[in-house]
Amino acid sequence: MRVHLEDGNVTTFIQDDPHIAISILESIQPNRLFSAPQLLIGSDHVLTAFQPHLVVRVDLITHLKPSWPLAMGALHTHEISQEEFDARCRPDYDTQSLPSREAVIFGVWEMINGNRIYLQTHMSGQERKKLPVEVSLLIQKVMTSGGMLACGRESGYIVLNPARMLRFTSYGGLQEMPVNALLMHRLKPY
Repeated sequence: MRVHLEDGNVTTFIQDDPHIAISILESIQPNRLFSAPQLLIGSDHVLTAFQPHLVVRVDLITHLKPSWPLAMGALHTHEISQEEFDARCRPDYDTQSLPSREAVIFGVWEMINGNRIYLQTHMSGQERKKLPVEVSLLIQKVMTSGGMLACGRESGYIVLNPARMLRFTSYGGLQEMPVNALLMHRLKPY
């Protein structure tokens, strides 16, 4: 486990026993990780306590598969490199659909510590365009959640802290904007 803090420091922990590791993963609730009163990590001789609201992200490096529920219709969200993002994301095109009727949506999370996290999400239920109010509610749900889960680039998972996000940009294709969106064109770079 790597705990990334707001000030740029990263603290790393390890658990080699797969039985203990899976119980740790099963006890973590990604959508509530950063809304807990504290994040405690300990061993026989050392206890480390983090202020969850100051943690930017937690990386869970593992090949184990916990039984976490899917978030908000997302079938699969994974972190990709900036190069993969640049090659795959086409903001001028409509949402990229797969034969299974899943929409592929790209996003960039710009965090308070200066890191940019590039995400690719496969969404179900995209047979029709979302209404502006649905888009607004989805954004509100993302921005106020206690943690957002994605598969990591290396392996395992990442949990991002929306409270430590400066800006989230979604590239979901042509859509009607929520009524409270200020209609403008963004200058490059995307």
